[in-house]
Amino acid sequence: MLLEHYPVPVVPVFLNGTREALPPGRKLPRPGHVEVVFDRPLDPRALEQTGKGDTPHERIVDALHEELVRLCHH
Repeated sequence: MLLEHYPVPVVPVFLNGTREALPPGRKLPRPGHVEVVFDRPLDPRALEQTGKGDTPHERIVDALHEELVRLCHH
């Protein structure tokens, strides 16, 4: 919702390895490797044009979701 009203660049971030470090139901994390992956800055106005949905908010969220899916499978 903020990106709809304040269209500043947004940087998608993906944390890889968190499920192995702290699986669901486990109270303490295990030692392991967690990787932080930063993507390129994205323009919310471009996201709004490429995403699917009825409102600007829905289109931005949809496009960001697609970018994160792409990033986590990269």
